[in-house]
Amino acid sequence: MKKKIEIEPNNPKYIFKVHVGNQRGYYLKPDIDPNDIQIHKDGLTINCIANQVFVPRNIMQPKTEYLNDNEMKFLKILSDSPGKFYGKHTLSGYFDYSERALVDTYNSLVLKIEEDPDKPKYVHRIKEKSYPGYHFGPLKADANANGTFGDIVFSPEGLVFHGDQYCYLQPNMYSLLVGLANHSLKQKFLSMDTIEKTKGWARSGIRMYMSSINANLKRIGSIVRVDSVKEDSLTVGYKLRIHS
Repeated sequence: MKKKIEIEPNNPKYIFKVHVGNQRGYYLKPDIDPNDIQIHKDGLTINCIANQVFVPRNIMQPKTEYLNDNEMKFLKILSDSPGKFYGKHTLSGYFDYSERALVDTYNSLVLKIEEDPDKPKYVHRIKEKSYPGYHFGPLKADANANGTFGDIVFSPEGLVFHGDQYCYLQPNMYSLLVGLANHSLKQKFLSMDTIEKTKGWARSGIRMYMSSINANLKRIGSIVRVDSVKEDSLTVGYKLRIHS
């Protein structure tokens, strides 16, 4: 391992071997710049200087992988914010190539660092057709927070969280939900007329979106719901309410 990660294996700078009785293991020099070395709670160690990843599958047979520049950049972006979702459009903006090439980088990366690439532990790819993307480790609401209402958390990438459950909303539905939340927090409702003028949607389409939002919120276990606001039995708008 030292031969792969250290410039001078006999005078290591990063990884050190330790023997305790019949056991042996490895540790990192404590004064390493944290921007150069990342250690994650599951033991994955990323050496950003040497483009090396130490994969702790078996402490007696540690695996060290060399990554090319794009693989290291991909891993570093995601691992800098564990649990944060990066949509493919957002992530591809960090690279000078197509989204298809981004998938190729992901595929080559997981082949190197994952024990089972089909069931990754570290780097995950979401294959939702409406909004695919990537994240490092389990998705976390607090890593994606862009706003809240009741028991739900909004993500700027189109995710809505309730605890550790989440759903993806297509851009039209997501923008509606955020608009509803902003109005509801001000004790106002979002009128049909406003939606029609700003979005250009037919009322039947608006009702369909509201119904779909409610179905998704129910699916993730939230008690927030979209309620219609009526005047003379006619729906004039919508607002979010917390249902106990």
